[in-house]
Amino acid sequence: MKRTDTKMFAKHTWLPALAALALIAGIAIIATTWRARPTGADGVNCSGNWWESTDPAVISICSDQKASANQPVLEMATLTAQPYYDTMPNYTPVPELPEATYDKEVREMVFDLNDPGRGPTPREWRGATSIWRDGAVPRADYMLWSDLYVVSRPHGMGPISSINPTLETMIPDGDSELSIYVRQWTCPQSVGALHITSITNPDYANTDPHVAYPGLRSVVYFTTDSSSWPTGSFNMATQTWTLDPVNNLPNPASDDGP
Repeated sequence: MKRTDTKMFAKHTWLPALAALALIAGIAIIATTWRARPTGADGVNCSGNWWESTDPAVISICSDQKASANQPVLEMATLTAQPYYDTMPNYTPVPELPEATYDKEVREMVFDLNDPGRGPTPREWRGATSIWRDGAVPRADYMLWSDLYVVSRPHGMGPISSINPTLETMIPDGDSELSIYVRQWTCPQSVGALHITSITNPDYANTDPHVAYPGLRSVVYFTTDSSSWPTGSFNMATQTWTLDPVNNLPNPASDDGP
């Protein structure tokens, strides 16, 4: 009976010892694994160059942490993590001369809220009487051409206001180097509104990038709401208005008698 009690005591003493050893071994394994990954929020330290990590989990967690607080860093990290491919290895930029055919296009821009194919009028053109694309204008080095638009409004807006209708040129992409082409002219007569009917834009056949672009040269033709000057035109090169008066019949010659 005494031997049996001794064996049972030894068995009950040995089993907890094994359990303790297993627990210690498990903790050691977890600690080793945990040390292999930087610590911090979510178990990942994102204070350093986390985007250089080879662990996808680190990139994912740190991207989530930085997305709202530091978006530019996240974007740079994404670009850094992606390999660079030169899609045009033999491309050398050259001046875009002579003017390309698609840059010469002149046409009316039509917007209609009721026509899904046309869509709503852009904010900067709301309230305009007429909107036309007037070809394109280049940067000084001719490396880039941007669309030019001519807009007529019932009266002046912005820094130059008036009660007479206006013509203005616009470049929606906001390129500051092309701001020299953004102008506004006020009609000398109060004719109600200017309805653009056509625009003539001379071709630019120059091929020498050292020759400066001559600037705005279009002539804008329009009708008006005035019964006195129903039609007219504006020359951008000379900045002169031409308003055509109504062709009245000449007064009959007076009859003074014999």
